[in-house]
Amino acid sequence: TPKMLSFFKNNPRFSIGKYTLEMENKISEGGYAYIYKVRDVNTGQYYALKKILLNDGQQQQMIQGELKIWKELGDHPNIVRMIEQGIMQDGGQKFIMILMELCSEG
Repeated sequence: TPKMLSFFKNNPRFSIGKYTLEMENKISEGGYAYIYKVRDVNTGQYYALKKILLNDGQQQQMIQGELKIWKELGDHPNIVRMIEQGIMQDGGQKFIMILMELCSEG
């Protein structure tokens, strides 16, 4: 967890695409990713941010494939909507950041 959170301590405001975001709090963590609640500082809109640590090129390829399928599925009422995604570096580590709609009611 310290490595995953260090990005936000060093960068309280960060950008993904056209969005300027600020971290609110950690929502969840899993085997290879963390989910945070973030706020767009320009609009006040809340989103979920999935931060995935990239350990190697094979993992990056797998995640890029997942993102491609997610985009192809488009808007569906039963699938969380992806807003934006990008790759960021922090302390020599590479992360994929996926900005998604925040589903606060489960």
